[in-house]
Amino acid sequence: MFANASLRHPRLSMLVLAAALVAVPGCKKKGKGTAGPQQSQEEIENKIKAAKVTAKAASLVDLANKDLESGRYVSASRRAHEALEADPKDADAYAVLGAALWRAGDFAGSTDAYRKGVELNPKNFGAVLGLERNLQAAGQHKEAADMQD
Repeated sequence: MFANASLRHPRLSMLVLAAALVAVPGCKKKGKGTAGPQQSQEEIENKIKAAKVTAKAASLVDLANKDLESGRYVSASRRAHEALEADPKDADAYAVLGAALWRAGDFAGSTDAYRKGVELNPKNFGAVLGLERNLQAAGQHKEAADMQD
């Protein structure tokens, strides 16, 4: 079951693995050797909370992408907004939002969403490609060409 889930949602499975590894306490040896790194219960709980937030946003982005594939851009936009409520720094959520807004005919909103995605992660392929397309369509060829460098 988990093997299939990790193939469909690689980001989610990596986050689950990271959360599991964070929860493992540091090693203590008696006698020879040194004690491993120790984390406080609060640090562990904070890391788990962060992993849950990231996982929630990733799940919503995956659902939004499926909505886009099915032509449900309104639902995709709603899910992208929910993902951004969970994690305002998720560049993938901005990329999906940009695509959904573009399909809804909101080209200015789409461009803004793509820009935010690129600001958060300049290597986010979906956000970069969408922004370049929007800039080309708006006649801003120089800015679009500069992004390719």
